[in-house]
Amino acid sequence: MIALIAIFVSNHTYEVVDRWLRELFGPVGDWLYDRYYDVLDVSDTLRERLDDLRFWVIDQIDKIGYR
Repeated sequence: MIALIAIFVSNHTYEVVDRWLRELFGPVGDWLYDRYYDVLDVSDTLRERLDDLRFWVIDQIDKIGYR
């Protein structure tokens, strides 16, 4: 149904939406591009901490004996 509606949208409307999305999300994309490795380091650190928390919770469950 969306594809059928898209047929009736004019090219000008697509261009306006494209321009609006680029203005809206462009700065975020530029920021991520400039700081890619910083964001990657933070996400790796967060993943490691969540893994540690998961293993701690599993150990606590094992101590209780519900496993």
